[in-house]
Amino acid sequence: MRYVGLLLITFILALPVYSDSKEIFFEQISSDVGFSFNAITSIIEDKHGFVWFGSNEGVFFYNTVRIKKYSYDPKNDNSLPSNIITKLYKDKNDIIWVCTQNGIGYFDEKNDSFIRLKLIYDRNYLNSEVVSSIVQYSNDEYLIVLNSQLYHFNINDPLLRKISIGDAAGDISYLGRNEDNNIYVGTKTGKVFINNDVITEFSLIYSSSSLSIRTLSHINNQIWIASTDNGIDIISTEGVLITQYREEYPGNRHIPSNIVRKIIKRKNGEIWIGTYDGITIIDGLKNRIVRHDPYNGLPHNSIYELYIDSKEGIWIGTWSGGLAYYSDYNYRFSHISLIKNNVPISNSVISSFSENKNGNIIVGSETNGLFTFNPHEKAFVNNAVIYENLPIYRIKSIAKDKDGRRWIGTFLEGLWYSDKHGIRMVEGELDKDIISSLLPVDNGIWVGTREHGLKFVDKYNGDVEEYFAEEDKIGTLSSNRIWDIFQDSKENIWICTDFGLNVKYKGAKNFTRYFNNDNINSLSQNLIYTITEDRHGKIWIGTNSGGIDIFDPETKTFQKFRLNEAINNADVYSFVNDLNGNIWFSTNQGIYVYYTKTNTLENFTEKDGLLGPRFQPNSGFINSSGKIFFGGPNGFNIIDPDAVKKNPVEPEIYLSELFIHNQPFNEEEVRFVNSKFTAGIERLEIAYNKNSLGFEFVANNFIKNTKNQFRYRMKNYIDEWVEVEHGNYISFTKIPPGNYTLQVLASNNDGVWSQAPKEI
Repeated sequence: MRYVGLLLITFILALPVYSDSKEIFFEQISSDVGFSFNAITSIIEDKHGFVWFGSNEGVFFYNTVRIKKYSYDPKNDNSLPSNIITKLYKDKNDIIWVCTQNGIGYFDEKNDSFIRLKLIYDRNYLNSEVVSSIVQYSNDEYLIVLNSQLYHFNINDPLLRKISIGDAAGDISYLGRNEDNNIYVGTKTGKVFINNDVITEFSLIYSSSSLSIRTLSHINNQIWIASTDNGIDIISTEGVLITQYREEYPGNRHIPSNIVRKIIKRKNGEIWIGTYDGITIIDGLKNRIVRHDPYNGLPHNSIYELYIDSKEGIWIGTWSGGLAYYSDYNYRFSHISLIKNNVPISNSVISSFSENKNGNIIVGSETNGLFTFNPHEKAFVNNAVIYENLPIYRIKSIAKDKDGRRWIGTFLEGLWYSDKHGIRMVEGELDKDIISSLLPVDNGIWVGTREHGLKFVDKYNGDVEEYFAEEDKIGTLSSNRIWDIFQDSKENIWICTDFGLNVKYKGAKNFTRYFNNDNINSLSQNLIYTITEDRHGKIWIGTNSGGIDIFDPETKTFQKFRLNEAINNADVYSFVNDLNGNIWFSTNQGIYVYYTKTNTLENFTEKDGLLGPRFQPNSGFINSSGKIFFGGPNGFNIIDPDAVKKNPVEPEIYLSELFIHNQPFNEEEVRFVNSKFTAGIERLEIAYNKNSLGFEFVANNFIKNTKNQFRYRMKNYIDEWVEVEHGNYISFTKIPPGNYTLQVLASNNDGVWSQAPKEI
């Protein structure tokens, strides 16, 4: 074969190869500056399914839309005892307790305030004592840790009774109860005690070499003991050491730090460990470490709290006030921007992808050349191609043939060919072409251009055959402006152009041309961007402003995609068939997936992490492990189809804000309200002339909550259901005097609607 020039290039960087595992994405709730300059130390879920979290700047309430802060007010006895929160706790009566550096209190939902408990010891009120933990052990009976000592009291009698657990115990650092109602106490001397039949009696069960016990967790009939300095000890319920996890241990017993702050177990068997330097997830024999990166949404590596809510979601509290949420049904597609010399490159159009033998991805940019990307590390490992000190910047297409050669098409910079010996430019006039598409076949490569028709390069002798459009000559191309070339399972070659669809059937010398015409079974549009074949042998055609056409090879007819209205006749730029037979396609309205087994369609937008609504034509690619790549005007997205799971949990609905005559709700403006806490409001009585009302509702679905939808009706006033087109706000003006019931339904982010309405 004839070439011009020779360039040696290394596409491979020596990096460790990591096996694919499911992506871990977190919904970051806090801003980058967090809710506090210190850590979020405690998280609980209330009876409504909303979240409370504590820091050294008070308590925060989060209902998916609004975050309300509760603070200590020295002039208000119904405020928090202190802003420095040591522990939040929900008891079996759904009472939310707040332990602080200056006493303890609980939330009074009816009055949207706090009741401070005035603890008494030796007939003296304790007004400035550190309460670090509380546990309910019967309906009215509680244990608390106060000034590192253990006490018990009755909620109806705040007289404290001290419990001694032995002279050698030392100060208490942990108090908790397991599902079997056993009470455990950990100390600052590394000892663990368990209560006997009498709540005031404890026995030593284990002595560790740790400086202080941070937390305990009862998992699989074992006790996992986490320390502030020495990792994790796992003991039997009889106190016999079974195994240990340490930072210095290799393999599956390695954890990222010996400072361990929380251990939880999910219903699916996963064990999550929060440490000073990231999260360890133990799933069977696998041990995985998750740390903050630019894409996963984890705010910080220093983990202070892990909390499992009623939907099996995990809340993560971190240093500097960072809060995040994880759910198996949450996913966020990574948006990767080009980086060169450690500097992000803005406005870099990504046109094409290929994969090398190490699993790294060769990324083609229309303005910045070629890059090598490690999908496991989400990091770039190579810079642009250089030819005789001049960069090849304008990459339009990349393809790899079955012999391992990589072909590179450019914008007026020629056609290139790489193998183990280096990279070379193919001789000829191809440096005058915009090479938009490449299709390797057994004996060469088809080359589609944006100005000069179709070429075929013979891989044995380097000869180039050329095919052009001749308007009046049957058998020629319909246009010289080509977007895509595709070979179907029968080895027919399809060519998408600005004007019509062409196919060179196997063994034929000429092209068959298809156009839009008055025939109902013709193409819907003449500008065709992309093409693919489904598992039934049907040909899918992506058009400009016409959505998708489907060609039946048996009848030689076109039919509109039956869900074309659902995609609003979009511009369809690229098709990718995933490993499960589903069809993904990029458009000017985001990305869609068509699930072939259920005949359903799903749309993804910027809310799912997409780089924007519009993608680059023919930039779709799937790698060997099933990850999908789509290029766009500012980087590219990576999609893991296995991470996309439909959220099946129907949400509950609650009132978030009430407005009367466009002013926030004030108790003095209503004749009766059953609760000052808006989520608890179920009945209102309002004067007849205060009849312009606004209601803001929330659904307790935290996954992509901006996708939650609402519909409502006001019985006896508006009896038909009304869809809320945008947001979660409902308003009524000049309601006549009368009795009404407002009913609201909500859906989660995946369109699963609540069955029972919220009624006020």
